[in-house]
Amino acid sequence: MAPTVTLIATEVLPGVNVSGAENIVVFSSSVDALTATAAGTITTSVLVTAKVNRFTTVASGAGTRLPPALPGMSITIYNAGANALSVFPASAALGGITGGDQINALGAGAAYSLTAGNSATYKCITTGQWYASQGALS
Repeated sequence: MAPTVTLIATEVLPGVNVSGAENIVVFSSSVDALTATAAGTITTSVLVTAKVNRFTTVASGAGTRLPPALPGMSITIYNAGANALSVFPASAALGGITGGDQINALGAGAAYSLTAGNSATYKCITTGQWYASQGALS
């Protein structure tokens, strides 16, 4: 079954070139019932494309990937699955900064572990750097 997508509005970040695109469109939306990529890696994991994302199917070792970290972006991921979800930052090859983006102080390209039953909000203040804070689903 396809995920349910609810579009509310859009933001366009002009002048940014990611994978050949002149602008990045970030939807102010939510997506429910997502499935994480089994045995996901920084290059194979499904890209989150909404501001709010809820994963309901998370196999052991499954992952997802954030878009390139640009100042002002904020993305929330809910893990309603049975296992921890590996959340990867963008690699340089996928639009991240030289060497790759990072989450908190994990190092470039390292996955952030979002435990089952929790959510995390990823905020970018500086290009290439996501800051994550995790808490229990309510």
